[in-house]
Amino acid sequence: MRRNPSMSRASEKRAPYASLPKPHDAWSVVRMVVRQSAWLAGIGAALGAGLALAVAPIFAHQMEVIKPYDWLPYAATALLVLAAAVAASYAPARRAVRIDPVRTVRCD
Repeated sequence: MRRNPSMSRASEKRAPYASLPKPHDAWSVVRMVVRQSAWLAGIGAALGAGLALAVAPIFAHQMEVIKPYDWLPYAATALLVLAAAVAASYAPARRAVRIDPVRTVRCD
């Protein structure tokens, strides 16, 4: 008797369904994506601020209004980068959560 190849892969087909987020987990998925994005943006802002502080003495003569080691521009820039990262990651994460995962997997 010939074996049906689609039946032998049934467990492989069920595996993606187990890893899909449940409807009540939608906000946790959004929070996770936004948190990861904010974490990466925070690392980038910290590295950028460190690099800016390192080269500040070189460009000190070109900056007339801002002092090279004034903390306010550094803090404002870091907050702006974090806010932009959160705003840029929230909309796609929210849109991805609203998609029906079963329908998406069936289309593939």
